[in-house]
Amino acid sequence: IWRLRPERRGLPGQEPTRPDAGLDGTGRSEDGWDAYRQTNQVEHLPMPQPPVACSPEELRALLRPLAARLIWWQSAQQSLRHPDRVIAQVLELGTFEDGEVLRQALGDGRLAQVLQRAEPGWFSPRSWTYWQQKLGLADSGSIPPLPRRGFEA
Repeated sequence: IWRLRPERRGLPGQEPTRPDAGLDGTGRSEDGWDAYRQTNQVEHLPMPQPPVACSPEELRALLRPLAARLIWWQSAQQSLRHPDRVIAQVLELGTFEDGEVLRQALGDGRLAQVLQRAEPGWFSPRSWTYWQQKLGLADSGSIPPLPRRGFEA
């Protein structure tokens, strides 16, 4: 994964930070990219590691503080009886960092399972769309509908 380092990025219309960048001293080269390469240093980010298989005890240890913080209407112990619900609540109400912790620990496949098993009311349209795209389950034009409550006749 590649990301530009924002602290090195020049502002639009700004001269390169190094006057000697480029072949002719103007910050330009024959292909026009030397100034860009110099002012927008590229940083290589490590690829996410595949998740390690979690034992039930490790999963509970991971989810307990999240459940206590994000499922305030019942005890964490009660919440942990339904780990999919806790994971869904983290995806719905947790911080970006909470979601990334789950992705690293459980993997995208496990989070995708939670989305596929989601019950009505677990996700807002915004979170549903975000996680469908983030996990590669759907493109922006083909987001599946949110789970809905229905009446059986």
